[in-house]
Amino acid sequence: MTDEQRKGIFGSHVEVTALDETIANLESRLEAERDSRLQERFGWVLVAVIVFDVWAFQHMHTWTGPLVIGVFQLLGLTVLANRLGIDEVLPIIDKIMSTISRRAS
Repeated sequence: MTDEQRKGIFGSHVEVTALDETIANLESRLEAERDSRLQERFGWVLVAVIVFDVWAFQHMHTWTGPLVIGVFQLLGLTVLANRLGIDEVLPIIDKIMSTISRRAS
């Protein structure tokens, strides 16, 4: 079997054409574009949350309100990042939580 042939579903040899390679290339570019848009969407949500926090926390007179809101926002952003397929958020949160737990003990 040459590089130009691959096994098909039923074991038959299928010749890979230029059209097949173009389709595979377009599929990978589409997947990259989707990932990029999901990351951008998460970035905008994160910016909106930060702007809201800056505005809202100016009007709170105790430290408990921002703390509770921050915990709920952290949980919500973690779920959103997981659903959007952004894998970088969970390790960062894990490092932050382990640092906080080490300092608390």
